[in-house]
Amino acid sequence: MSELSDHDGLTARISALSIAEQALRSNKPDALQTIRRISRSLLALGEACHDPQVSAIASVLERANDGELGKSLHGLLPHLRSLVANIRTKKAGILIVDDDAVLREILQRRLAGPNRYLYTANTVVEAEHILADQDVALVLLDLQLGDGDGRELLLKWRSILPLSIPIIVLTANRGPQVEAECLALGADGFFKKPVDYAMLSTLVAAKLQQSFEVARQSALDPLTGLPNRAAFQRVFARMAQLAKRYQEPLSVALMDIDRFKSINDLYGHPTGDRVMCRLAKTLSQALRGSDLVCRWGGDEFAVLFPKAGLEEAHSALQKAQEALRKERFESSGHPDFHVTFSGGIALARDLSTIEQVMGRADHFLYLAKQTGRDRVLTEADCLTAVKKNILLVEDDDTSAAILEHHLGRYGFNILRAKEGREALRIISETPVALLTLDVQMSGMNGFEFLKELRRTPGISNIPVIILTWDADRRHMVQGFKLGADDYILKPFSVAEIHARIQRLIQPSNQ
Repeated sequence: MSELSDHDGLTARISALSIAEQALRSNKPDALQTIRRISRSLLALGEACHDPQVSAIASVLERANDGELGKSLHGLLPHLRSLVANIRTKKAGILIVDDDAVLREILQRRLAGPNRYLYTANTVVEAEHILADQDVALVLLDLQLGDGDGRELLLKWRSILPLSIPIIVLTANRGPQVEAECLALGADGFFKKPVDYAMLSTLVAAKLQQSFEVARQSALDPLTGLPNRAAFQRVFARMAQLAKRYQEPLSVALMDIDRFKSINDLYGHPTGDRVMCRLAKTLSQALRGSDLVCRWGGDEFAVLFPKAGLEEAHSALQKAQEALRKERFESSGHPDFHVTFSGGIALARDLSTIEQVMGRADHFLYLAKQTGRDRVLTEADCLTAVKKNILLVEDDDTSAAILEHHLGRYGFNILRAKEGREALRIISETPVALLTLDVQMSGMNGFEFLKELRRTPGISNIPVIILTWDADRRHMVQGFKLGADDYILKPFSVAEIHARIQRLIQPSNQ
């Protein structure tokens, strides 16, 4: 099957060749040069996409002399059109917004194609309903609508629609002012009525090609070739709406590679990259065609399971785990090794935002790491993590209250001491996973406490994050010399503190 898609520009080139053929028949100047240029472009397209049929057709045009070129082109255009008809690719949605029923019907006929959906609306309300419910790749917009001004609609849509969706204006309004205004408001093309349908068809094909390439490049992770986080978020928003409308389950998984830092440290980052690419391929092959796999970031991957509950999603990921366990990885100078991943699955419920759903999935991923790795957990597993104690050595009540509230929501048990000696007493009586330490406190200050902590057997290895207003670089150096693991200045970001806490207390070599 051809590797071309309608968006690769084949349709745009065919349309341009058709116009050039008519110009050649009318003996218009530059028609021959236009056909020559497009045939060279067609040859490059065929070579780039490894399509021998396109390359062969372009070669015939290239070899034809000026007297034969028109006849050759006339005979080859039907073959090019048949190639487009046989291409299997994702269909592009075109929305026609015009209150002229006759024009809508003509545009539907002129722009129809095997890889296109045509949607029509004669009012602003109808158009916005279609945009909300359908995947639209290009919009044709009339300026004079029964329930609104197309320019106001253009202004609104340009602020909310992705720039990869072209908007082409069709209007009976004449004059440079209207055209200049529309282009300034973000229109990607401007046609005066009566419309030159051949030119419009060419521009539509070219804009679809450009928007497809922009959307494809911006939605892909360059390493694995999977959709990236932004693409995942867009698909989740649409799938969540559909799941809510039709009362269907929608599950989301978050997973990462076990002990990935050790893989990078021992075998090198190129090997780590190969591991991620292999996992991407394994997930894509093991899961259903309707499931969306993306690279969430770093060594984390996310999966969207439409129409699947927790049990179905869990079963699918277990299948992927089994497939990955069979894979062997090679690295020069080292024995072959195996890789596993851990995952967490959450169910998207009514009114759930992607942040809430991914937060729940991340919680179960964390539990999977805590309870042995190489496993996938869901809220149905009913596992409860043992809450870890975080000690706030802090005499600022406001800072302590903020930390206690937010870190408590992350699942930690928060203890508090207002000065160093009280903190040492608490540590001697209660296991503490980590502590945050202010430097400037009454009684035993932060540096004195840190020095005492690091020389006391049994508690000397507790991770310490200094959290202070003190931006003096000498004090920062002193804190690290005394054994601080991190140093954060106030005012602080709770999300940043949580990330640093996770780094310090999660199982080593995740």
